[in-house]
Amino acid sequence: MKFLTIFLILLSSIHAIEKPNIVLILADDLGYGDLKSTNPDCKNSAPAIDRIAEEGVVFTDMHSAASWCVPSRYGLMTATYPHKNNRKYRTKPVIADNELTLPEMLKRNGYRTAMIGKWHLGFETKMNFHVDKLPGGPYDRGFDYFYRLPHSLDIQPYLYIENDRPVQKPTEPISNRGPSEKFWNEIQGEFWREGKCAPNFKHEEVLDILTDKSIDFIKSHPNESQQPLFLFIPLTAPHTPWLPAERFRKNSPNGIYGAFVAHIDDCVNRIDQAIKNVGIEENTIIIITSDNGPVWYEKDEERTRHKSRGTLRGMKGDVYEGGHRVPFIMRWPKYIQAGSHNKKLSSFLDVMPTLAEIIGDKKVPAQYIDGISLGKTFTESKRDELIHLGTKKFLAIRYKNWKYIPFIGSGGFSHPKITTPQTGEAKGQLYNLKIDPGETENLYKRYPELVEKLASKLDELKNK
Repeated sequence: MKFLTIFLILLSSIHAIEKPNIVLILADDLGYGDLKSTNPDCKNSAPAIDRIAEEGVVFTDMHSAASWCVPSRYGLMTATYPHKNNRKYRTKPVIADNELTLPEMLKRNGYRTAMIGKWHLGFETKMNFHVDKLPGGPYDRGFDYFYRLPHSLDIQPYLYIENDRPVQKPTEPISNRGPSEKFWNEIQGEFWREGKCAPNFKHEEVLDILTDKSIDFIKSHPNESQQPLFLFIPLTAPHTPWLPAERFRKNSPNGIYGAFVAHIDDCVNRIDQAIKNVGIEENTIIIITSDNGPVWYEKDEERTRHKSRGTLRGMKGDVYEGGHRVPFIMRWPKYIQAGSHNKKLSSFLDVMPTLAEIIGDKKVPAQYIDGISLGKTFTESKRDELIHLGTKKFLAIRYKNWKYIPFIGSGGFSHPKITTPQTGEAKGQLYNLKIDPGETENLYKRYPELVEKLASKLDELKNK
């Protein structure tokens, strides 16, 4: 496959693009190194995703809006930096009703919109799912149809919600479940928390049910229709519990985790086949990405010889690259050259303004936008800077090839989260990602003027 840094677009007709269908598949905790398109040494098997990568473009410097799920999804849906938002999903909707969302922007431009999968952005009813109606969720934030889970598959209560109503209320007790194998961390493997569960809910069935529902929605869209579709599929995997079907466990090159990635790949393949079967492939943008980095410790890498974060440092929750640099694959046969690579700095925040430009929306309010359009050709990014968010509001900044972290530690799940430097030691971290993407050499003390400049830029951007 020939490596390209640009897309070859039909520039003579780009101004008259027919509005494309959009299918956005968001994996949960899939690492930068979990696919061969971003990690040639990957031990996981995902032939369908590999094929889509070869048929489209692979972004190699794409970043989720945060290094953990709730703020990352907020940034994707609103194009707004999540550190500006203090809403907690357990107490109220994270997205306020006056914020423009990606599905609302598409809907006002004639799109039929649907979300099938994990929401994790809260409801007006807080965590009470014993009610008849659940306002403040996807059904009230721009989606015509919604079938999903309220949050991650290891957080109780466990139930399905259709549009704005529980399919069945969580009335049955369910015991906690721990890792199936002792060498995994306590929040890895087949892990979920005890609590309440709907009678029709079985953890093992969720991934395939979400896939079936997605395929049904695609099939229900006539290929002769002039109305484009937007289908958002935030999957529950490979977030815990890791529950691959038995057919994927056999001969998995990477144990239960690799089997779960293979199960995801099967779901993607079935969705892609549905797109082809209804005859809309040519003008359909399909995006495959992840909400943040993996839960993958150094001991896991040593034991399995699999680098879930690739050559990057850190994991989910961290401000290090492994926490927020994510796989991002896109195919659009009508306009994108197969086998392309985009090496430019990009963010989830850029998705909404890019799609707005493609479909000709001129009304995206500037006060809600921290994203920068990648242009109709997806090559016109002018992004030089990007704020990274770890847990507990820990912030770092990327500026061109430089990464500045104003403290010592990961700011997330990796040890140490944050530590007090000793006398004479660096008080923060500075890395040149062009030559050191693994963030191995701290240059903080070598370039004090650059540190001062980036510290000032971080303060400026975070308060903007």
